[in-house]
Amino acid sequence: MFEDPHGRDVLSFDEISWLRRNSPAWRLLCAENAPLALSFLNHVFVEDNIRSIAAAELESRLDDELYSLNERLGERRSPKPAKAYLDDWAAPRTSRAATGSGGSRATSGSGHWAG
Repeated sequence: MFEDPHGRDVLSFDEISWLRRNSPAWRLLCAENAPLALSFLNHVFVEDNIRSIAAAELESRLDDELYSLNERLGERRSPKPAKAYLDDWAAPRTSRAATGSGGSRATSGSGHWAG
């Protein structure tokens, strides 16, 4: 990162290119289900002001959200179970590529998600 003439931090082309290849946040923004992920996580962690939540509670909330979306938009709009979406969102790229599936990496040993 460097400063522009006004003293503001600016990302270089190389830094942005690295983020595009390696950032979980960037990967989430480019995901096909990004609107679901972003709206759901925003609702839970920002609107409801929750900073930590049990994985089972988060899964239950997402299950309710998926049911509501499928009722409103069509049954196959969100075909996977809630846990599968959470595992996809939490799994680092290298883990998914190595195992062929996502693991719940964003959960701590106590089974909580942090926002």
